[in-house]
Amino acid sequence: MKKILSICVPTYNRKRFLERLIASVIREASSMNTAVELCISDNASTDGTEEMVKGYSKRHKFISYHRNGENIGFDRNFIAVLEKARGEYCWFIGDDDYFMKGAIGSVVKTLRRRRPDYAMVEFRTLHREGTLFWKGPPELRGKGRIKDFFVKNPMPMSFIGANIISKASYETIKADLPERYHDFMHVALQFYALKTVRTAYVIVHPKILATQEGSVASKRTALLIHVKLSRTFKQLRETGFISEEDYKTAVRATYHNFLVYVIFYFATIEEDGCERKELQMILDETKGYLSSVGKYTFPYRVTFILIKVKTLMKAANLTYRYIYVKFMNLFRRRKVVGVQEFLKENKEKGARDILFDD
Repeated sequence: MKKILSICVPTYNRKRFLERLIASVIREASSMNTAVELCISDNASTDGTEEMVKGYSKRHKFISYHRNGENIGFDRNFIAVLEKARGEYCWFIGDDDYFMKGAIGSVVKTLRRRRPDYAMVEFRTLHREGTLFWKGPPELRGKGRIKDFFVKNPMPMSFIGANIISKASYETIKADLPERYHDFMHVALQFYALKTVRTAYVIVHPKILATQEGSVASKRTALLIHVKLSRTFKQLRETGFISEEDYKTAVRATYHNFLVYVIFYFATIEEDGCERKELQMILDETKGYLSSVGKYTFPYRVTFILIKVKTLMKAANLTYRYIYVKFMNLFRRRKVVGVQEFLKENKEKGARDILFDD
């Protein structure tokens, strides 16, 4: 009997986090293994991932494992796990995230009942209760409405676990997909899928905990998330998948909370993650995207000047660490963990120093 759902995990050197994810799947899917498979594509990990996963797959037949001969990058590994999946639907999840209790059964029930071509899944982060905050009807019909949803929600929909696509839709469009899409192949897939997708469904109750524990963030990666997503929309515009107006809407939405985001990361993260020259190039590219949609206004100009002043950022960092975290924790019931401490703990657990495989 064909399985209804493939849980698709592209992974690379995150053995400890991946094992936690596998445990969260086994906890629930063992009782429904005729309906669900866990499909893992390993991008040539060197940390013992292969031995660990094979140990689980011997005991749990619904786990399938494939290992690439070499690291082929995130985008190609994302496609590789899609190719290996045998379910009617493919639900992607990052290797450092995990499922909340009841998530898999609930999603399987929704897919069986609604039979959408595409589904968007709400998730919860360590810092926020939700991310989509969708207030409209859960069912979206028609290419225009679905595309409008994608364009207006680029940051939450760039979270890999927010996406479920029918395997039939993927099979129809896979020949058109390029090999690389700026490490955001899962975002490009949303728009390529519009060739065949006619119904989509928003699953509004959080199903995944996005931990953000698998990467040691730096100022470089904090900026690159926005830049690479903007590159993705630029390529989608150039290839005719979205209009100029859609491109501007998507980039504006991508940078909606950027000022708070960039100030916070530059003030709390000590590592640049690259040479200062490369960091400046990324900042310049960011300015270019902001300017292209008329968003590089006075507040942004001032912010870009301020984050270059090392003494000011150092003062902000000390204020954050010793006033906001340590001093204020004396009066909090629930203690706050500082960003630098959080990143240090993640690294000790085996988090990677880079966010993207390239």
